[in-house]
Amino acid sequence: MHVATSLISSIKLTRNGILKGILAIFAGISLGIIGILFHNSYSPFGLIIALAEGGIGFFYFGRQIPGKFIHLLFFFSWLTIVYRSANFGISQEVLIEGNLNGFIFLLGGMFINFLGLVLAKRIK
Repeated sequence: MHVATSLISSIKLTRNGILKGILAIFAGISLGIIGILFHNSYSPFGLIIALAEGGIGFFYFGRQIPGKFIHLLFFFSWLTIVYRSANFGISQEVLIEGNLNGFIFLLGGMFINFLGLVLAKRIK
């Protein structure tokens, strides 16, 4: 039983780990905001730019900073800002509309960003 517990890795709260977590949250929010602002402008080129910047950003982040928890934090910070902007705000404004561009950006962005993280771990 003692051997099995040594194989399980736990999340270590070190200064470096906390800084990586803050960087992941900041980078996810930044990529989300850029994608939100571009996805509905100059259709369809804005949507292509928004999806491409998300995929490329996730790929390079996955290559530069290791750690599955950090990658999940990065992905869910992007998803949180995108989901929040697709809902009604205080004054009933919506940044991601329910049109074709918004639908493709939300679902396609989740798929492409997840694929970017997976490919970053697979390709050396």
